[in-house]
Amino acid sequence: MNDTILAVDSTIPLRITDAGRNAAGLRGEQKDCTVRAFAVARNVPYIEAHKALHELGRRLGRGFKFRIVAEKRPDLFTRQQFAKGNRKRVKTLLRDHKFPGRYVFRITGHVFAVVDGIIHDNVTFDSLKNCIVTDIYTAV
Repeated sequence: MNDTILAVDSTIPLRITDAGRNAAGLRGEQKDCTVRAFAVARNVPYIEAHKALHELGRRLGRGFKFRIVAEKRPDLFTRQQFAKGNRKRVKTLLRDHKFPGRYVFRITGHVFAVVDGIIHDNVTFDSLKNCIVTDIYTAV
């Protein structure tokens, strides 16, 4: 797992990680942001997260809606959904709230883990800080 920490901006750290995907021998796996976010937020090995999501219906190389995890396994994650008028940008949420603990943030078409206020993801894209958070899942 790569422990490189960059800054989305001067106040929001970003840890670049594959959540153990390569070490698990699944280097070619695609569309696995739900697996990576699950693994980091639950602090479990990638392969364990991969198996858990497969049991919930995720297929190899296919995206998966994280809300299904919270619906089918409320013992693992609880969902906080934002009404359209209350949605905030990633940058604003992480600046205004410290988010101690382990979470999965959903933005359009992507999820990523936040652990103690640090974003954990395998991509660095400049627009992340401006993306609107539509749901936050708290690891139970």
